[in-house]
Amino acid sequence: MLTAVVGVQTTKETAELTIQFDDGAADTLISAATSAASALRDQGSARRTAAESAADEFAGGYARAFEGVCAAEAVDRGRLAGVLDDLATEVGEAKAAATKEKQRLS
Repeated sequence: MLTAVVGVQTTKETAELTIQFDDGAADTLISAATSAASALRDQGSARRTAAESAADEFAGGYARAFEGVCAAEAVDRGRLAGVLDDLATEVGEAKAAATKEKQRLS
């Protein structure tokens, strides 16, 4: 879970709590993570077709090794896309929490 940075600014008279959160950076990260996850998912069909075509050139142990590597890549690509989606969700939640806390403090 991501959390916002809480800063304390102190003067002689008062201590003021502030929330320091860069909404623009959060939006950029959300967009980049979402776009990367989408691109990874979109590559599935083309990668599968290319792997099947390339596999025609292999035989025996090399063919089995190549098939195993291709299967692992497909699984890892899906996992990475899921992690990127989770990142985008958590950054969005942190942004919303920071906004709510800024409103509460003002």
